[in-house]
Amino acid sequence: MGKSDAASQSLLDDHDHDHDYDHDHEHEEEQKPKSFLEKMMWTCGCKKPMSEYMKPDTTLVLGLMVAVVIVGTANRVLFRKMLYPMANYAFFTNQLTSFIYIPVFWPVVWTLMWAGKITKEMREFPWWKFVVMGMLDSLAGLLMTFGGAHTNGSMQLLLSQAAIPFTMAFSIVVSLDSLQFIFKRAMIVRYKWNHYTGAVIIISGIFVSLYAQLFIETSSGGNQTVSGLIIYFMGSIPTAFSGVYKEIGFKGADLEVNYLNAWVAFWQFVIGMLFLPVTTFQSFGGLPFDSIPGNLWDGARCFMGFNSLPTDDCEGAGVAVMSYLVANIFYNVVILAMIKYGSAALLYVASALILPLADLCFTQSWIMGPYAQSLSIFDVIGLIVIILGLVIYRFLGGKESPADEEDGVEGENKPETDNEGEDEIEDVPIISFPISEVRSIRRRKNVRREHAPRDVGTVRNTYLARLGFKETPNNARAFVEKV
Repeated sequence: MGKSDAASQSLLDDHDHDHDYDHDHEHEEEQKPKSFLEKMMWTCGCKKPMSEYMKPDTTLVLGLMVAVVIVGTANRVLFRKMLYPMANYAFFTNQLTSFIYIPVFWPVVWTLMWAGKITKEMREFPWWKFVVMGMLDSLAGLLMTFGGAHTNGSMQLLLSQAAIPFTMAFSIVVSLDSLQFIFKRAMIVRYKWNHYTGAVIIISGIFVSLYAQLFIETSSGGNQTVSGLIIYFMGSIPTAFSGVYKEIGFKGADLEVNYLNAWVAFWQFVIGMLFLPVTTFQSFGGLPFDSIPGNLWDGARCFMGFNSLPTDDCEGAGVAVMSYLVANIFYNVVILAMIKYGSAALLYVASALILPLADLCFTQSWIMGPYAQSLSIFDVIGLIVIILGLVIYRFLGGKESPADEEDGVEGENKPETDNEGEDEIEDVPIISFPISEVRSIRRRKNVRREHAPRDVGTVRNTYLARLGFKETPNNARAFVEKV
């Protein structure tokens, strides 16, 4: 075979590759959704035909979606129910719900260490980053527990969405060129129109609900106060900054998820004890400093069902706290399973459904008992506006994340791959306590080249290299001439 024949064959191969692409493109056009349900699922990133979702593996994912909705709703509702009997002991409740994860994660970590799953490199990860993370999560938990004790359930649902625009704001600040001498281009985000639009709509919905609660008399029931609303709202600030810091602090790190969460839980509890003096502030209880130890002891008594103060109603407090903790742990489990077996798009769909379902539960006396609340027209409007903002933020404007394809790393700052493999972006879930949210960081996981996605040219060059040819543009021609 001559050189002209080899060149012709190369052009034919390229034509076949283009033909395959056109065929795939036509196939994708044929698969476009027709029914309203298929169009909604297509928008959310679920582009398979409906028949595909009836297979065993997709049935598992759909089952996990249902579990996320049900358990996530229970988690939200039980968090509020827990704070009713423990309202006078918010600090004790916050520390208890942080401490409970230490005996949950550390036995798993020790088992993994014994099995050699946690490497020396993982154990050498800078410990101070865990401390910073624990501090931020501890502050967020403290604000949300103190504020949540005096904020009705429906307002908790709405105010917690403020973490989204706050996260955007912190991400943009971190991405500023003027601050790259500090952050070393560790996080470069590029938000799209749907992110900005969704964030503005979410803020508008929160403003509508807050305005009604602060300036208009509404009969929402419960023990809601203005200071409780403000404190709970402020909890979104360290929550958002914690998410951004985790993105920066763990960028490029290869850490076992249980090891990571165990250290975060430990430092959250330890640093949380340092916040004990805030209970002397009027909005956080206004306790005399010498009464703080007694308040912790009374909190333990309330957990056991014994009243210590005239305003206590501790009957069933222990059951309420333990029910929340069980729901919280199970909620984290099903979310981790959803991340592993499903997708982020489906997780966002399930999470969006929790808002209206939990809001409905807060109005039911058979669920909330004497603490059932009535929804005002402003609560309903705020909920609808925020859900609209979430849909625009999560599902419109394309499938790409706010960061670019290289996870916010550009040019010479991209990490280099070695000869043995290449980098793959992987979502690593990090659990925040006790605010019942799972946030993901992006890490680079080294993948052996033969297991990494490869195009036709890469496969051909690898094969020719094994036969003794160098990787050059003339590989195919040289191979044909040798044959």
